[in-house]
Amino acid sequence: MAEGYSRRRFIITGAAFGGGVIWSPARALGFGGPGAALRSLRREIRDSPVHDVLKRRLMLKLAKAQEAVTLGSPLGGCAPLAGLIALLKAKRGAHGLSEANASSWIAQAKAIQAQLGCGVTGPTGTTGTTGTTGTTGTTGTTGATGSTGPTGPTGVTGATGSTGPTGPTGDTGVTGATGLTGPTGATGSTGPTGATG
Repeated sequence: MAEGYSRRRFIITGAAFGGGVIWSPARALGFGGPGAALRSLRREIRDSPVHDVLKRRLMLKLAKAQEAVTLGSPLGGCAPLAGLIALLKAKRGAHGLSEANASSWIAQAKAIQAQLGCGVTGPTGTTGTTGTTGTTGTTGTTGATGSTGPTGPTGVTGATGSTGPTGPTGDTGVTGATGLTGPTGATGSTGPTGATG
């Protein structure tokens, strides 16, 4: 490509390169190009039993993609197609959108994206040299110590512990001394003699 011949100018004049994709307005709008695929998908959605509100949203995204292709800006159709795919995934199985139709339309939209060169990344440029490290700045002064926070509330008193075991029995004490013997009592009087037999 000649110097000063930008990608945008190249697209406008009728040819653009995106990785392995070669694109031109005539090819895009003709038989087998992304323009024809967009028209075909649009007809399928229009004639489907999908509910009107969802159908209008799908048709609008396709119209935006088709407009970008018609105006010679194929990459402008990538975002509307990505939105179409996301909407189909979110609504499949509801609003009259069958699983089969959703899967078929998602596959067609992805195929059109590939034709348009969506997601084709150019080569990575060389890494520049690392700049020199700057000098370390001076350390700032230490800030003032903040005030002490308030004392927290007193905790709950713990439960009373269990009673300890009974201690051993002490030794038996010494036996006391025997008391003094009391005085002998008086002798009683002799009783009378019995009668002779």
